[in-house]
Amino acid sequence: MKILANILHGTADTHLIQVTLETLSTLVTHDIASDKEMYIDNKENVHVLLEYIIKSDFIVRRAAIQFLTAITINCMKELQNIIFETPSGISKLVYILKDKHENLALDELRLLQNLTRNHRPIQVSIVRQKGFKRLFDIFDRKDYDDESVTVKECLSVLLNLLQDNTINQNYFKEHPIQELPYLKCLNKLFKIDFIHDKYWSPQKMENIYLLLQIIQRLTSPTNSKHNIIDYQRAIRQYDILQNMCVILKLANVPMRILIQIISTIADVIDDSAENKKFLDSVMNNYGIIQQSVLYNLLNVMINGRDKPFELRIAILYFLRCYLYQNEFGKSMIISTLSYQSEIANHYTLGSLLINGYVSNDAVASWCSSIGFSCLIGGHFDKAHKEEMLKMVISIDQSPINGKTLMELSSDLLKNLISQVCLDSDTDGRGRLIQSLCAFVLCLCISSYNKIGSYSNDSIKQLICKEINIKSFQDIRKRLSESEFYVKAFQNPQLKLATPDEMALTYDFTQLHEYTTSSTEV
Repeated sequence: MKILANILHGTADTHLIQVTLETLSTLVTHDIASDKEMYIDNKENVHVLLEYIIKSDFIVRRAAIQFLTAITINCMKELQNIIFETPSGISKLVYILKDKHENLALDELRLLQNLTRNHRPIQVSIVRQKGFKRLFDIFDRKDYDDESVTVKECLSVLLNLLQDNTINQNYFKEHPIQELPYLKCLNKLFKIDFIHDKYWSPQKMENIYLLLQIIQRLTSPTNSKHNIIDYQRAIRQYDILQNMCVILKLANVPMRILIQIISTIADVIDDSAENKKFLDSVMNNYGIIQQSVLYNLLNVMINGRDKPFELRIAILYFLRCYLYQNEFGKSMIISTLSYQSEIANHYTLGSLLINGYVSNDAVASWCSSIGFSCLIGGHFDKAHKEEMLKMVISIDQSPINGKTLMELSSDLLKNLISQVCLDSDTDGRGRLIQSLCAFVLCLCISSYNKIGSYSNDSIKQLICKEINIKSFQDIRKRLSESEFYVKAFQNPQLKLATPDEMALTYDFTQLHEYTTSSTEV
């Protein structure tokens, strides 16, 4: 390794440099990681590679880029730091993007994809060196071809540059290319005239999937509030939201794309009244009866036993974002819960949620429960909450013994209350149920209740008699320590892989954090 490295420092023979670089690439690709570490122990070895990538000889430049990419496999962090600390190191890498050789551009993009991963200083430095402009120059050269491998690599780099990086997100919206905003340029990848094709090639699926990820990153709830609002507005104004809704309504959309587009639209409409208003106008014209896109999605969530679990959860997240601070949407659904409205129209959002709530399909029941919590939660008018809980509901156009939603929920909970008394040896989910029941009892204690048998003192006496205060408090405090709670608390975007992960949501953890101080026994 040392001998080969010395050759690169001491010769001007182009052919010898090429062979040496190719040999080094083979060594570090197929040998142990220590070979890579040995090479980059001397920073000058990396510096000479950076010089070679801007040489005039195409073969040498490409070989140097491929060797740097090979080093990133096991020595990513070390190489990132050396390149970032090297004067003009980043500018040399960005300069290569101007090269119009297809293969060289692909190799350079793959190197940048690795170097920009989880390294914010490099991400910012690349953008300051006109990285966005160079990427969009490539998009232009490829005519925004949604089946191009080069476009795919550009999108991958762009995704890394924008992910959780407020500085780059600001630059992306404030520095247009030739007076045309970058985001509006990206919309060209939605080739709506051809998107109706029944066949989606693997490359087309990959490119559209990456494009959707970029859009979602720009509106992610982890971003700054200011950026989220700006990008939500721009996505609507540049017709990106409209184009996503067109794809959403197609019958031939690959499942992976469908799941991602639902999740992306969810973040685009979250806390945006104008975007939700636009969504309300989107109708699905397929089938005999014209229905809103929201209804068709909820129908899949509730009745789609044969559909992928990830799809049903994506729709639940979509519903959550749609209902957030949306009094119109909440009122619209609540108005369809009553028995009288069911008689008038069986095809309602309310009927779907009710049928899902009492379903023996665990996914449908859990999703409907979360849907109802979204209806009731937030700053929704108190009178509407009470109206909803007192409303006599129906299933299949028949009243359920005149029961209200509150009464039905109480019936469903009866078998769970006893879980508080289980042994401490129970499994994680059993302990979670214990803690949840304890939390509900604490909420009852903290509320003002005029009914004597359910007064604060009565509930406390019951706890002392059946459990004892110390055990009850221990069970209560265990909730925030649960693995289900921790995972939900860290993930504002609802993403679950299997039904076994169905437990808590981010919104529930926020409610718990807000009420903890006032719900102690």
